[in-house]
Amino acid sequence: MLTMRKKFFIIASVVFLIILAVSLILIVINKKKTAETLLTNTEETTNNEVDATTELTATKPVIIPAGTKVQVPTTEAVMKNAAKQIAKIFIERYGTYSTHADFANIKEVESICTQSLWSELSKKIMETTEELPPYQGVTTRVIAMELTDWQTTQATVELSVIKEESKDGSSTTTNQKAMVNLTLSGNDWLVDQFSWQ
Repeated sequence: MLTMRKKFFIIASVVFLIILAVSLILIVINKKKTAETLLTNTEETTNNEVDATTELTATKPVIIPAGTKVQVPTTEAVMKNAAKQIAKIFIERYGTYSTHADFANIKEVESICTQSLWSELSKKIMETTEELPPYQGVTTRVIAMELTDWQTTQATVELSVIKEESKDGSSTTTNQKAMVNLTLSGNDWLVDQFSWQ
C-alpha cells in the first residue's frame, strides 16, 4: 500500500508533467504564429516595394544598386510588349493540339480573339465527325518574336516557332513562322487575323 508521501509525490509529478506539456505546446504555437506574422509582413513589404519600383520575380526581390539609373517603361513600350505577349500566347495555344483533345486548343483562345476570328475558328469545332482520327499531337513553342507594324490600336507581330509533331510513334521537329494581327479593344489586345508562313 502506498504511503501518503508516495501518493503526494506521484500526484505532484503528474501535475508537473501536464503543466510542462501544456507550456511546450503553447511555446510551439507562439513560435509558429510569430514566424507566420514575420513572413506575412515581409511579403507585404516586398509587394509594396515591387509595385513602387519595377516588375520583379515572384520569389526574389531584385536589389538595384544605389546610383543605378532605372528606366521606367513608357506607355507605348508597355502596350507593344502586351501585343507581343498576346500574339505569343495565341500561337502557342492554338498551335499546340492533339487529335484526341476535343479542340481544346481552339477553345483556349476564345478569350483573346476578336468576335470575327472566333466565328471563323469555332466553325472547325462544329464541322467535326464523330470518329476520332489516328493520334497526332503537335507542340508549338515560340522562340522569337518581332513587332513588324505598330499603330495605336493595331499591331502585327511576326513569330518564329518550333513545332514538334508526334504521329504513328515517331516525332519530327520543324521551324515555321507565323504572322499575327492584333487590334486594341478597350485596354486589351485581341487577335484579329493570323497566318502560318
